[in-house]
Amino acid sequence: MLTKGAGAALSVRSTTTLNSTLETPPEAVLSGFSSTAEHFLAASQSAATKRAYASDLRSFLANGGSIPASPAVLAEYLASCAEKLSVATIERRLTAIHKAHLEKSLKSPAQSETVKRVMQGIRRTLGTKQRQVQPMLKDDLLAALVMIDRQKMRVKAARDRALLLVGFASAMRRSELVGVMVDHITHLPNGLEIFLPSSKT
Repeated sequence: MLTKGAGAALSVRSTTTLNSTLETPPEAVLSGFSSTAEHFLAASQSAATKRAYASDLRSFLANGGSIPASPAVLAEYLASCAEKLSVATIERRLTAIHKAHLEKSLKSPAQSETVKRVMQGIRRTLGTKQRQVQPMLKDDLLAALVMIDRQKMRVKAARDRALLLVGFASAMRRSELVGVMVDHITHLPNGLEIFLPSSKT
């Protein structure tokens, strides 16, 4: 009798666990997308962009903002940001807040006429000129190669020389250059062909 009772209890627990498993679909199913679609949705933005948007949203919430937010609250936040941030940073924060609303199927205050006019005023007042990074010139490259040749570690020197030469010849961004893998390189009779899995251009 004891053995039979224990078996019955075990059977009940197993059935309950199985039912619970069946009643709880995968996260991708709960969101309305397949796992494949979820994968491509996640890949739509770089890790750096996701971190920047998350940081921007934390700043908004820490300064009295909320999701959802009213146009008036967002306009005041943007105005306060204009006292210490560049136009590019403010526009990125506005985009982060806008996307946070859309992801929750909420009406975005960024689309209101009030917020648009505030941003227009910020651009006209602060200007929108971006910081221009100076490119590496031929003389800079040659000087860097001379310093690399003085390294005692030949493998490290060869790696650094290859990075500089390929980067200079292809005009790649740093993020693109360090992301190049052996599988991305195709040897041709007159040089190399490099496949870039992702690029901002």
